[in-house]
Amino acid sequence: SQKYASPWSGDIKSDWKSMTEQISLGISLSLSGFNMWGFDIGGFDGNPTDEQFKRWVELATFTPVHRFHYASWGKPQEPWEHGAEALSRKYITLRQRLNPYFYSCTADSIMGTGLESGPEGGGTGLPLMRAMALEYPGDEKTYNMDTQFMSGPSFLVAPVTTNETKKSIYFPKGDWYDYSDGKTVYRGQQTVEYKAPLEKLPVFVKAGSIIPMIPEMQYLGQKKLDLITLDIYPLTSNGKFSFVLYEDDGSSFEYQDGKYCTTRYECTVNKNTASSKQTSTFRMFARKQGAAGFKPDSRDYWLQFHKAGLKIVFVKKDGTKLTQYYSKADLEKQKSGWFLDTSTEICHVKLEDTAKDITIELSGTYAEGK
Repeated sequence: SQKYASPWSGDIKSDWKSMTEQISLGISLSLSGFNMWGFDIGGFDGNPTDEQFKRWVELATFTPVHRFHYASWGKPQEPWEHGAEALSRKYITLRQRLNPYFYSCTADSIMGTGLESGPEGGGTGLPLMRAMALEYPGDEKTYNMDTQFMSGPSFLVAPVTTNETKKSIYFPKGDWYDYSDGKTVYRGQQTVEYKAPLEKLPVFVKAGSIIPMIPEMQYLGQKKLDLITLDIYPLTSNGKFSFVLYEDDGSSFEYQDGKYCTTRYECTVNKNTASSKQTSTFRMFARKQGAAGFKPDSRDYWLQFHKAGLKIVFVKKDGTKLTQYYSKADLEKQKSGWFLDTSTEICHVKLEDTAKDITIELSGTYAEGK
């Protein structure tokens, strides 16, 4: 029953205490085998303050089930009743754009796609929302931790559930990109007092992550999916990392008959400290079909390589240099090419999805300390 059932946390209060309890309750359900669960955003019984309501919205962004619900006898809890329209739009849009990530993680948990299991290895059973101890069982500091959690293997989420504008966050082994700017990196195995004003949800991405995203829409399926963004957060040292994108029709049970497809992405970082040269080799493997197959819409890829504060950069596709453009707007008009945004340290690469093997090579020299 845990595989498909979706419980909720009950008729909860709207106060800070109840908000805090949702994290411990959620990771407990996840540890019990429930992949899907949710709560009433804003609380069911009570009248949250404007500040509390905004923190409720932030808390819900990375939980498996997302829904607003409240008691009829209470005051209205729509975002515009709490001055939270802009904040709600921001985080609901982020959640919608991250749907391919959430969907792929869930598919690997239920049926096995090779994302965290071996190919054809069956479902992992790993929940989307994870206790820190589940993801880092060798780190004793995570054992009693219920103030932050992992969303899939890549996101560390640390919601503020008290009337404060800071959060004490523990970073396990590895390096962690601040998701709010995409370039600040925190070293692992340390606790940081992080500034978190009311409008900010503290979220971090593990170095060595590939996050698939879709364009902003009012609802899933509103328009043709003609672009997949791959948000790439490279390792800060030599190594390899990967992700497996899972796709089906998004509505039927035909995936059970093999009507789906997967695409594996793999990135290798080669950093030579002696010569200050760095090469990131990104490979898209040919699309793999399930027994019945599934063909997505024709589309382009938009790759975003973070921490690409490089000099003398060149980008190759299958050994041939791509054309460089000098603004994101110019690149958007082209079929393929690249643009290096020095202010954000992101190298943008655009190319057509051919469903075949493609290799992208990003090379350059980096400044000392990068």
